[in-house]
Amino acid sequence: RAATDPSRTTIEYFVHGALCVAYSGQCFISHAHTGRSANRGDCSQACRLPYTLVDEKGKVITENQHLLSMKDNNQSANLRALADAGISSFKIEGRYKDMAYVKNITAHYRLLLDEIMADTPEYSRTSAGRSTFLFQPLADKTFNRGATDYFVNGRTADIGAFDSPKFVGEPVGSVIRVDGKQRRHFDTTSAVELHNGDGLSFYDRKGELVGLRVNRAEKIGEDFRVHTADAVPAELFPGSGVFRNHDHEFERMLEKKSAERRIAVDVLLSETPDGFALTLTDETGSSARAELPHGKEPAKDAERALAGLRDGVAKLGATLFSARDVALQLEQLGDAEAQCRGLQGGDHRAGTGQAGAGFVGAVFAFARFEGGVGFLFLLFRSLAHFRLVIGNVLVFKRFGHLRHERLIPCAHAFHGFVEAGAVAADHGSCDGVG
Repeated sequence: RAATDPSRTTIEYFVHGALCVAYSGQCFISHAHTGRSANRGDCSQACRLPYTLVDEKGKVITENQHLLSMKDNNQSANLRALADAGISSFKIEGRYKDMAYVKNITAHYRLLLDEIMADTPEYSRTSAGRSTFLFQPLADKTFNRGATDYFVNGRTADIGAFDSPKFVGEPVGSVIRVDGKQRRHFDTTSAVELHNGDGLSFYDRKGELVGLRVNRAEKIGEDFRVHTADAVPAELFPGSGVFRNHDHEFERMLEKKSAERRIAVDVLLSETPDGFALTLTDETGSSARAELPHGKEPAKDAERALAGLRDGVAKLGATLFSARDVALQLEQLGDAEAQCRGLQGGDHRAGTGQAGAGFVGAVFAFARFEGGVGFLFLLFRSLAHFRLVIGNVLVFKRFGHLRHERLIPCAHAFHGFVEAGAVAADHGSCDGVG
């Protein structure tokens, strides 16, 4: 806290992942051993090798231990204090990490940061939108060598992963008995629910970490019988501690869609002298407006028409946007503006709707501005009232480069594409779209 001044500079801090044993990461062991410089991104991981320690008389103090191997950095418990100290960029180490690790750990810290920002209004995100997750992040489920917060709260002794530089996993229990004939299964106590396909590990008599795959997990009372595809390793014996370093069900869950990010927008449907206008403003203040010149006629059932309009403008389809506030400014409602608030809790994301019977016409409108947001709108008119359907959304970076969402067909024959159910426009150049 004493060293930071957020008004002058941005301070970053590594909050998770592998730690280098060298002071400030300035390691020369790799280069001395192999000629590969750790300071040039070519570390040979010499700190993860086993070593034997002897004293000045040559007496062996410890043998075949990973004496330079550090536990992994984990600042989950200190995140709030680090933010309070002026840290504004939290970094996660991810060298050679797989998809499950990236999804799990980023989601873990995203939830922690969201909780901190909810309690501290003066903090704000550097990017728009909110992420929701379709799984419960558990930092211990993916690769780690054990956890330490290192010297953040003063020097501590337990910072080394001396037994193994590998992922040992979460504790399961201890072996009760082993099949003595074919050695095709063993029984173990278990503090967790085991699954077919899980990966288990244990230390052999030499202290080396050994792994095996669960072919079938059979629950027997409070314990589990683990059936293996190959013979149970000879090093596994009753009393051996068992760990799980691959939770098959958790990994399968992460192989699927696991998160959604939505940017909140305020929607305003209003009248113009010759028709209607739709204005969308996102949470950063960027705004886009589309106008449709069209004749007006009163709805026969005003209440039903308004409900349809509110539902229609809140449906943003398969886009990265969600309706936050919806407002209608229509003459038929009188002088007061009719607003529909509190849509955050509703599901206004799925479905883009269809034009009803008696379809009269459609218009394609495209709004684009410097560094902002571009929206594609399809406005349909039925015999009873206007139904507005928001189609696909394209978000552009500066200079109009495509950043997200699906590509929209671009051509000059608009009416033919409408009849075929696609979208096109006589819009000249469609650079960055087609």
